Amino acid sequence: MNRSDHIQSLLNDPTLKPSTRRVSTRDDSTYDTVFSTKDGDALILRIHVPISGNTPRLTSAPKMTLVGFAVRHPWIDSCMKVTGFPHIATSAAFQKSGLTLAQAVNQVVQHMQLNPPTNIVIVDESLRKMNEHIRRHNNAGTSGRQSVNNSSHSNGSAHSSGNGNGNRNSYSMSSAPAPTPPPPPPQYNLPPHFSTAIQMTDMDERKKQNTISKHLNTSGHELPSPSPSSFPAIEQMNNRQEIKNLLENMTQPDQMKAVTQILSQTPLYRQMQETLQLLTESNAEAANRNLQKEKDINVLCASISESKQSLKEKVELLEELQTKQGELVKPMERNEILYELKRAKKEKMEESEEMAQRWLQNDTNDGYSDTDAFVEQFLKSRTVHHVRAAKMERIEFSTNKGLF
Repeated sequence: MNRSDHIQSLLNDPTLKPSTRRVSTRDDSTYDTVFSTKDGDALILRIHVPISGNTPRLTSAPKMTLVGFAVRHPWIDSCMKVTGFPHIATSAAFQKSGLTLAQAVNQVVQHMQLNPPTNIVIVDESLRKMNEHIRRHNNAGTSGRQSVNNSSHSNGSAHSSGNGNGNRNSYSMSSAPAPTPPPPPPQYNLPPHFSTAIQMTDMDERKKQNTISKHLNTSGHELPSPSPSSFPAIEQMNNRQEIKNLLENMTQPDQMKAVTQILSQTPLYRQMQETLQLLTESNAEAANRNLQKEKDINVLCASISESKQSLKEKVELLEELQTKQGELVKPMERNEILYELKRAKKEKMEESEEMAQRWLQNDTNDGYSDTDAFVEQFLKSRTVHHVRAAKMERIEFSTNKGLF
């Protein structure tokens, strides 16, 4: 959904539109929405819609903050930022929720209406005046409705009572005080259903407590028993001295046994003992499961150690082979090349000379009884000799010219 569509959903929402206005002058990124809680406090929620570069989509979650107030609320951090609403906690969560901006703001506002913040401190003087104005308006509206009801009741009594001649009292209507006109509306127009205080009935409260108890019981937790308001065993003691002796001699085994016996009669103590027993058994079971896996863990640990040692040896061998490879493929030095060519050239020269000497001496063991075969082999050996000599001359020439 495009960023502009999110903003239009906020500005055109029938509930939020009367109390929402843009506060940023340079762009369309920041808006304020005013709402009132069920306690009658008017709060301002500032919504910041991040600009996502060149893309038209809203890729970042909107940021919501209470401005002008310092409050305490589970959804609000110390900087008055709304962090407890999960759908705007991260950009991924907002994209996954599929909510529009108006829907997200509506859910936050309605939650704060039903669960108002506590310890509200107004840090902006204009907001303080606005809250006082709203309270006076609410009080005046209540008193005005009461005056109208009282006047209607008195007028009805006056019309029903007549004089002996059957004439009705003509001054009863004028004697009733006129209702006080309501004060002018505040700067912000509150949404209709936001200005209605939501009261929780006894039935709602019982449903809430039943829901909490059901949740705790299904999650494996139990509500602790309330602390006892009286201790009959202690109250039955004869005098204060007996109680004092009991407290002062707590270190003695007999007294400790007596105190333990007294405490064991309370439901809370028995529940704590049951909880302790349950935790002990749970820890024992967990320890036994860990001990059963000890052998497998030791085998895995030994296998990992062997693999680690093998990997270390192979890495060392690889480094050694890489060093040898570097020595083999690196270019030879000029003097080393000339030395190897000179040695190889001399070997071919001596080989060809020895071949010629054996052929001149008519050595039948040289394998060259045929003249053509001798000449072919002799030329091959001398050709290699002269090629190596030519390479040496070329290298020396290039060195003298500064090309090598």
